Amino acid sequence: MKHSLLSRGLKFFVFSLISFTFHFSYATHIMGANITYECVGPGRYLVYLTMYRDCGGIDAESSHTLNFRSQQCNVNSSITLNRISGPTDITPIPALCGTPSRCASSNGQFGVQKVVYRGTLNLPVGCGSDWVLWWDLCCRNAAINTLNNPSNQSTFVESRLNNTLSPCNNSPVFLNDPVAYYCVNQNVIYNHGVTDADGDSLVFRLIAPRDANGIQVTYNAPYSPTNPIATATGFNLNSANGDITFTPTQAQVGVTAVLVEEYRNGILIGSVVRDIQFTILNCTNTLPTASGINGSNRFVDSVCAGAQISFTINSADPDANQIVSMDWNNAITGASFTTTSSNRPVGTFTWTPPLNTPTGNYSFTVKVEDNACPLRGVNVYSYTIFVKPNPNPPVSGGGNKIICEGQQITLSASSQASNIVSYTWTDGINTFPGQNITVSPLTTTVYTVTLRYADGCLSTDNVLVKVNDKPTVVVFPPSATICSGGSVQLTASSPTATVFNWSPATGLSCTNCANPIASPASTTTYQVIGLDNANCSSDPVSVTITTSTPPPAASCEVIYVTPNGTGNGTQQSPTNLGDA
Repeated sequence: MKHSLLSRGLKFFVFSLISFTFHFSYATHIMGANITYECVGPGRYLVYLTMYRDCGGIDAESSHTLNFRSQQCNVNSSITLNRISGPTDITPIPALCGTPSRCASSNGQFGVQKVVYRGTLNLPVGCGSDWVLWWDLCCRNAAINTLNNPSNQSTFVESRLNNTLSPCNNSPVFLNDPVAYYCVNQNVIYNHGVTDADGDSLVFRLIAPRDANGIQVTYNAPYSPTNPIATATGFNLNSANGDITFTPTQAQVGVTAVLVEEYRNGILIGSVVRDIQFTILNCTNTLPTASGINGSNRFVDSVCAGAQISFTINSADPDANQIVSMDWNNAITGASFTTTSSNRPVGTFTWTPPLNTPTGNYSFTVKVEDNACPLRGVNVYSYTIFVKPNPNPPVSGGGNKIICEGQQITLSASSQASNIVSYTWTDGINTFPGQNITVSPLTTTVYTVTLRYADGCLSTDNVLVKVNDKPTVVVFPPSATICSGGSVQLTASSPTATVFNWSPATGLSCTNCANPIASPASTTTYQVIGLDNANCSSDPVSVTITTSTPPPAASCEVIYVTPNGTGNGTQQSPTNLGDA
């Protein structure tokens, strides 16, 4: 019975609208629009026009003209935007209602299409902080009854762009579609779901919708940009998060515009405008609602970069037979939002902002939607996470270190904080708990220490452990045979070693030189170790000096292995020359 009465009321309302607009069918199609842009290189932008149209109007065009100008750069021109998606039917009709949208059938009661156009805008590199991009199209939906002769008034939207920024700027974007059908006397909350890829601060304002060439539309009294429809509570816009709240008191169609300004370091650098139509119907469906954080009335929370935040959002709907769905607009990169599979789902938001996340507000929206007929009831809530600066004393890893290949070193973290929970080290692959760790890296490695505080904040520091390669040492000769009482000069060389230590000292003219003379009394194996400027030592290199007694009347020669092979060379001994 409830749905039957509702359906008859809606049919009467729609019939009245159709009768009223019959003679203006060629013009009754624009229900909202906005222009956004994406920087793809210096002075080069992809510009998007998103248009929402009533399916009872003329078909969507295949292209549109975007105008742009800058007084600073003395440019006034235009480009063509071509359709890249749509028309897409976004009419909020549940499948269970069994009724088509007007986009699918001329017998449909309601029909909204979304169409997106795109073009490439090339601007003089680095020129102009005053660029204005605009588009207009005749005519507005004749069903609008808060404007004076709306079918003779165009829809005009603009965006402003600063082309002197480096890196170049991206505009805020709208993630939620403005399909705004609501019932009389219902508490409405709506949010456009605006986000900014550059992390700029956003400020929202209600402004006058525009007619052709940017002229303000003409409202019927007592309506205005800030009072676009009749309400019991006023038409309220939260300037910080974009929430629009109101309680409509009569069936009507009104229009307003929302200006979104973006600030960087307190300086206004750009803006976008969305024109939006609100349709208020004589229906009795009660809208679903969503709670604040963890079932509270709070919609703002804070977290330190690097720490995790997680909370739940509850849905509700007094219409017991209806099924509620819950979804979010994916506005925060890296966050997740999951919902339970019940008729009154509970959503869980979880996010760990990276440690390099700039301090500031990060917002997302949650849409709760019922399956009422003939149109779904929808409310959209916004939630803001403030990524706060870490108030705690930082952690120190003790500074960079240098070790030699094969050595180990102890890394020690410290902090003046008193609310320390834990220290954790990592080399990017392995994790090592504790304030102090002993490591023996094979190659130069960066170790990161993370300090977790009792308030959930984190602090990190990096320690570079540089591993110096071992010096390499070559000895000449690698081995030798001398006569008893004879001697041979040994030579140690290295690309990096600067000090050489020989052992044993027996029979050597020096033990910390590169070229000692060896005069062993008997066969002896000597070892030499090279040290570089970082005091890294080479592996020991051995050379064996063999002593022998020559036969009578034979000359005494030093016999050694050549460094280039296994063949022998000779060197006359300086102490045993001549006949025996």
